[in-house]
Amino acid sequence: MVLVALVLGCHGCRSGERGRDSECPEVKPTKALAPGLSGHIAVLSTTNGGQLCQFVFVMAANGSGARPITPPVIAHFYAELSPDGLQVAFLGSCVPRTEDLVASLVGHLDLCVINVDGSGLRTVLQEPGISDMAWSPDGKRFAFGRRVGEGKTEIHTVAVDGGDERPVTNDGASSTQPTWSPDGKWLAYVSNKDGPYQIYRISVNGGVPMLLTGGSRINMGPAWSHDGKHIAFYSNRSGKPDSPLLTEMRKGPGNGNLPLDGAPDIYVMEVDGSNVVRLTNGASANRGPSWSPDDRRLVFTTDRDKRYEAYVMAADGTEQRRVSNLPRGSEFASWSV
Repeated sequence: MVLVALVLGCHGCRSGERGRDSECPEVKPTKALAPGLSGHIAVLSTTNGGQLCQFVFVMAANGSGARPITPPVIAHFYAELSPDGLQVAFLGSCVPRTEDLVASLVGHLDLCVINVDGSGLRTVLQEPGISDMAWSPDGKRFAFGRRVGEGKTEIHTVAVDGGDERPVTNDGASSTQPTWSPDGKWLAYVSNKDGPYQIYRISVNGGVPMLLTGGSRINMGPAWSHDGKHIAFYSNRSGKPDSPLLTEMRKGPGNGNLPLDGAPDIYVMEVDGSNVVRLTNGASANRGPSWSPDDRRLVFTTDRDKRYEAYVMAADGTEQRRVSNLPRGSEFASWSV
């Protein structure tokens, strides 16, 4: 079974409140938007700033039957389904916060796991400086970003029970967004160690990283295909301007220096960085690609509907169809069996 996990931000709830169930509007069952997509997809959806009505959702691949699986007082900033589709890992708060939620999570994202039926919520890591985790192909470990100093994050791995933590990179920079090769021997990740954020490949045992992308533009969000042949990612390398939504977002308080100058698009390359192909275009911002289990499609998020929604496309960029239809949009889609 293929599943989609979404993190939903609910504008109807007020920042700083304690987040009772009654304060969060009930989400009506969603209908299929993409007929012909069978089974279920795993999607990582949006987080909505400091609002307490945020949930991880699970829905069918065609967009139907989206349901929340986490309590409303738990905040979510990233989510990913396990390789077997039975659990969701997320970053945020593993337990309800008693103080202002936003203030309590600044620089302190926990790594949490929950079953897709909403049971078994548990903490893997609960300490400052955690970012951007990814399940290993066998579901036994996580790769994640570990803050090691001011402005410095290194890639580490850890067992799913929170033990046996091992460092991987030693870049002395901001290194994050890891993704595993299907054989579990390599990680692709993002670092600004040589300037703008670029994508590198490194052994899970450490060593010298190999640069896969380059130039003066940012390349981020690598996703390794299940057959091991390709890496999808997003980049602002096209030089197109901000999307209309990004333009409006930059006008908000403190948003003038949002990352990625210009709207990004989805690309795919071979695992040595060669044969880069652009898959999306237009005025929208497109990001966060994740492969379907058979590598025939990708799910990603785009702001082409004036908010971020999850779309699915064929691996060559054709047949782009929206699959999410939640009240406040969705982000950070991931796909799992």
